[in-house]
Amino acid sequence: MLSTNAFVSWILVLSCFRLLNFAVPQVPKEEVDVLQQIVTAMGAKFWKFNANLCDIELVGVTQIAPSGSEGYVDCDCTYENNTVCHVTKIVLKSYNLPGILSPEIVKLPYLRDIDFAYNLLTGTIPIEWASTQLNFVSLLVNLLSGKLPEELGNITTLTYLSLEVNQFSGSIPSELGKLINLKTLVLSSNQFTGNLPTSFSELINLDDFRINDNNFSGPIPEFIQNWKRLTHLEMHASGLEGPIPSSISFLTMLTALRISDIKGPTQGFPVLRSTTSIVTLVLRNCNISGKIPAYVWKFRVLQMLDVSFNKLVGNIPYDIARNLKVVFVTGNMLSGNIPDALLKDGSNIDLSYNNFTLKGPDQSACQSNINQNVNLFKSSATVNPPQQMLPCTRNVDCPRYKCSFHVNCGGGNLEIKESNRKVTYEGDVGGDARFLSASSYWGFTSSGEFMDLPSNQNSRSIRTTSTANLSELYCTARLSPLSLTYYHYCLENGSYSVNLHFAEILFTNDNTYNKLGKRMFDIYIQEKLVWKDFNIEDEARGAQRPVTKPFNVTVSDNTLEIRFYWASKGTTRIPNKGDYGSIISAISVIPNFKICSNGGKKNLTVYVSVGVVAICLIFSIFGFLWWKGCLKGRKRKDFEGLELQTVSFTLKQIKVATNNFDPTNKIGEGGFGPVYKGQLSDGTVTAVKQLSSKSRQGNRSEESQLMLDWPTRLNEEEKTHISTQVAGTIGYMAPEYALWGHLTDKADVYSFGVVLLEIVSGKSNNTYMPSSDYTCLLDMACHLQETNCIDKLLDKRLGSQVNPEEVERTAKVAVLCTNSTASVRPTMSEVVQMLEGNMDIPDAPNEGNDVRFKTIKGLNQEWQNRSSSGNQTQKSAIVQTDAEVSTQSLNLLSPNREQGSGFEGPIPSSISILKNLTELRIGDLNGGASEFPLLRDMKRMQMLMLRSCKLSGNIPGDLSFNKLKGDVANLEGLSYLEIIQIDLSYNNFYESSVPSSCRETLNLFRSFSRGNSLEATVGNAIFEADEESAGSEKFVHSKENWGSSSTGYFLGRNISINDYTANNVSVLKVNDSELYTSARLSPLSLTYYRHCLANGNYTVTLHFAEIIFRDNRSFRSLGRRMFDVYIQGERKLNDFDIEKDAKGVDKVVKQKFKAMVKNKTLEIRFHYSGKGSTTVPSRGTYGPLISAISVESDFKPPSKGKKKIFIATGAAASAFFLILIILCFSWWKGYIGGRISREQELRGLDLRTRLFTLDKSKLLQTILMLQTKLGKVVSDLSTSGYMAPEYAMWGYLTYKADVYSFGVVALEIVAGKNNMKYCPNDNFVCLLDWAMVLQNKGRFMELVDPRLSSNFDKEEAERMTKVALLCTNPSPALRPTMSTVCGMLEGYINVQEFKMDPSIYEDELKFQSLREKFQDIRLNSSETRNLIHTV
Repeated sequence: MLSTNAFVSWILVLSCFRLLNFAVPQVPKEEVDVLQQIVTAMGAKFWKFNANLCDIELVGVTQIAPSGSEGYVDCDCTYENNTVCHVTKIVLKSYNLPGILSPEIVKLPYLRDIDFAYNLLTGTIPIEWASTQLNFVSLLVNLLSGKLPEELGNITTLTYLSLEVNQFSGSIPSELGKLINLKTLVLSSNQFTGNLPTSFSELINLDDFRINDNNFSGPIPEFIQNWKRLTHLEMHASGLEGPIPSSISFLTMLTALRISDIKGPTQGFPVLRSTTSIVTLVLRNCNISGKIPAYVWKFRVLQMLDVSFNKLVGNIPYDIARNLKVVFVTGNMLSGNIPDALLKDGSNIDLSYNNFTLKGPDQSACQSNINQNVNLFKSSATVNPPQQMLPCTRNVDCPRYKCSFHVNCGGGNLEIKESNRKVTYEGDVGGDARFLSASSYWGFTSSGEFMDLPSNQNSRSIRTTSTANLSELYCTARLSPLSLTYYHYCLENGSYSVNLHFAEILFTNDNTYNKLGKRMFDIYIQEKLVWKDFNIEDEARGAQRPVTKPFNVTVSDNTLEIRFYWASKGTTRIPNKGDYGSIISAISVIPNFKICSNGGKKNLTVYVSVGVVAICLIFSIFGFLWWKGCLKGRKRKDFEGLELQTVSFTLKQIKVATNNFDPTNKIGEGGFGPVYKGQLSDGTVTAVKQLSSKSRQGNRSEESQLMLDWPTRLNEEEKTHISTQVAGTIGYMAPEYALWGHLTDKADVYSFGVVLLEIVSGKSNNTYMPSSDYTCLLDMACHLQETNCIDKLLDKRLGSQVNPEEVERTAKVAVLCTNSTASVRPTMSEVVQMLEGNMDIPDAPNEGNDVRFKTIKGLNQEWQNRSSSGNQTQKSAIVQTDAEVSTQSLNLLSPNREQGSGFEGPIPSSISILKNLTELRIGDLNGGASEFPLLRDMKRMQMLMLRSCKLSGNIPGDLSFNKLKGDVANLEGLSYLEIIQIDLSYNNFYESSVPSSCRETLNLFRSFSRGNSLEATVGNAIFEADEESAGSEKFVHSKENWGSSSTGYFLGRNISINDYTANNVSVLKVNDSELYTSARLSPLSLTYYRHCLANGNYTVTLHFAEIIFRDNRSFRSLGRRMFDVYIQGERKLNDFDIEKDAKGVDKVVKQKFKAMVKNKTLEIRFHYSGKGSTTVPSRGTYGPLISAISVESDFKPPSKGKKKIFIATGAAASAFFLILIILCFSWWKGYIGGRISREQELRGLDLRTRLFTLDKSKLLQTILMLQTKLGKVVSDLSTSGYMAPEYAMWGYLTYKADVYSFGVVALEIVAGKNNMKYCPNDNFVCLLDWAMVLQNKGRFMELVDPRLSSNFDKEEAERMTKVALLCTNPSPALRPTMSTVCGMLEGYINVQEFKMDPSIYEDELKFQSLREKFQDIRLNSSETRNLIHTV
């Protein structure tokens, strides 16, 4: 029985073991297949995977894995009772795989980590990855390119993303800001552009952020302050600009801060007092000035400080933290003694290129110590140059001078055969930081330390391991992480040829990732930059190839200096981490003079050379004098035989004739430059035109290369019309030239005619507008000619001292010269005969409704219509009127309660015509800056307000917040006037210039150019009363250490001091309601300041409550208040609306801000920018409103009591608004709710655009794009043939200009032809001309592109043609808006029937003159005929 039981037990045990064997966990076949698909797509030719062990047995391009490669797969085998394994991690590093990233990764649902670093993968990141739940993605060192897919933002589980060393380009998609769990983001060594997206402010979990070596733009963003957990920040040569934001001080957990090579304005040392955990601090080449703060030297854990190549001054303190052993301050202006505390065992100190005081070779810094490295090269401004290079050498002298030297960088002595002689290149081995060959008078010194490497190497010698056929001279090189300087002293003065020998021996040309390395550095010779961003591979056309770069150098102080500087550009991890910086293989310096002297002996060759040079110089002088005609015997053959027709003058003769272009001799000025009167030596009177530097005359071939920004295109400083691609003065150009760019031989006749009219009438053609019936002087002259009243054109100021017959003759000739058709105009010889009375004046033809005037009339009508309807779309503040207008008030300040006037500057000079103005108010203009407008003739002016109009120049009046400079005359005289209010705040006056007798009437807050604060301690924050009476211009010292300043004047009412405070009569049901029962009100700018405040970080809380408006059903509920909030000069809130943020009136809202006090002064300013209502509840009630202010220090423990309530309430409010913002953003993006997408908007329009030559979606997108750009200036459509007539003829840019251009393009789409190049026959000049005739005849179908055959909808083609012709109406008032255009094209709006007389329209566009022009072209060129008729 016992044996039977034993046997049964044994069988059971064996069965269990067998079951265990069958239960071995295994990777599912589906995942095994996916793995094979992934590695195959990545380019692996060999692959073997053990599913039982979850182990890669073979992978790669070859069967033998590359050295240093790493490949494995991790699995989680805890599924289904430990019987199933799922792939969670894939690592394939350093296999040089040449394929692409596979989208099949989405089929591994348990995959979390991917590491495909150091391969040759191309393409981009598959968008399918967006559906994964990856945590770790490393694509370090590959060939991935293109824009980053925005779908990456959906992988919200990501905590690590490294794309370093790839070829990604374009801007970073804002969707990456959704990766809220991201801790590490590395984007270095790519080609990214644009600004960092503001959505990155949401990446609050970041602890490592690196964007080195990119092409970003814009300033370093302020939102980095949100990354409170950040410990590592790198921005080496990122492309971002300075200054470094002060908000960086909020990153208190930083251990490594590396910023270098940024552009931007000079800045002070950033405030880093709170970053006490920092270990590595690099602020290199950041344009920092001033002193290094003392607290930096005392950071207890700081180990490395690199502030090289800035503009720092001051001394190094004697109290230095003991852990600070790596200090690089090279390239600054530091001075004083070198403290012994800086010199520690294991220290690496670079003090080169400074102004320290050195005490000779006996000082501690010069003592040799194997455990420390101190670089003192040129660390002191010693008079003797060799002594600067060798500051620790006593009495450096030169027993003899050398004339050449050769260095084998990074190697030993090497003998090379050059030019049939043997040359010895001396080696520089023996030191990484510095080397000196005392016998040969040369050496090198190196600065910097290789990042992320444990050893403190300043440089290192390297040797190539490649088998490339390189000369021994290029097989070694010296590599430096920052700055490497080779120098030679005791060198003979003279001219030398410096040959720098390079070879890229670290990178390769094979099929490994080593070929992906990139290196760039700068080259300086004799402290002068001779090559920026030098790239060896580009110059040598590949790696492992030699290249030599020669430079000519002059040695004048017996020293030569060659420096290589790495400006943080290029890769830092290829082939290994720390392989970067400047690299040099060899240097050879050869004299350009044959033999140099030795030991000061003079050589005969020198004298011979001097003699030869002198003889050559003499011959050159005589040759030049002969060429200039100063010597006899030279004839001017250029004009031989033309003595009677042409006379040439030298520049010297012209200058003498015009008295060196004396302004008093200036008789006129045109688009190409001014014209001067001159008198030759024989008494001949001449006219000389001096071409302007901005003129294009004689340089038309470069026209297409000019890239001008928009303000420059509209610049009329010299009255050029660059924006139309023609040069000339608006109002004087012939129509065929202004509209179409065709310059006929009668164009000057037209301009002359306009000038004649101006001479007769004494008025300007452009600025004179006699009445609403006429648009300009020429328009009125044409009308007077038709009514035989031309004598009314005469300038009345001439009186009776004129001959009426001559005046009438001149006026008739002028009208004839300005005919819109070029063929009707007389020639200039005929003009002269008619003016002299030797030729009869023909009658000028009646031109009917001319486009020259109709476009302006339509424009004026459009302005009047829009002005009466309150439409604010127009953006130009143009004013043109007669000098006798009766306008007495012009107000461009905030016509509605939602926004400012919407007009843009500059203020036009024509505003000076409004002589009867008594009140002029213009404020808060956008646009470009301008000088103060001419208002000298406005004698009746009682109130002038030009506030925030971007004015510059000298001060002629009360103009707040502009850019004015100069002196205010006779301030002492103010004391004798009845002064009501004067505001001089925020200027740079000298305090002594303001007399004490009138200071009580002035607001002098921050009006002086100096100011100091005294040291004070900070007490507990309390709410003190602001009981002082306010006023329009008041500067109040309310308490001992704080006060307020008020600026501005309430418009439209008589003001008392009580109007500057507000009191609430209702009961506020809030805590601390007494704070909100009263408030301070200001019409423009209200500033609260606190001085004697301890420097540091503060929390500023602003308390608001809208206690003036009501929430009942009266008109008092219609008020709207908006203003801006500035703290320490930085705008914190824009268009802040108390009622909106508090969600009602009589409700409290608090706004908290972080502020940094640097100069013991805090300033809080509230500024009214012209937005909001001004008459609710009564006239003149507007401006910023503030109830209370509290300021608490962040560096002291918080007080008890109500402060906790404030903090909790602020935190809750912040959280609420954050959630609200996120929900709104999600709705806007379409993630929640029912927001209709753009694709849905276009759905259903397929049948409407299907049959035209452009793709339907592109056409609709073009229409929608133009619709969204209403009200904006025309940019790309300023081309002859596409410009609206009012812009081409007069330079007036209306919001219907885009409509005209769209109409031309629409015609081209229907016809498939170019407007300017197509003319069907001799009766037409362009496509638009032909279309107008076809419209009148009702033959629209002839316009449709015949290549469409019958594959189009005739109804749609006719509709689109009619809409296009409506858009090209010469009068902007009659053109539809773009929204109406879209409605008509989509069939929602009926197309307006508007036919014009074809003869009138033909005259309006002046097609006849162009036909004549083209007829001349056809007669002279068959080639041009073919061009014109070609589609």
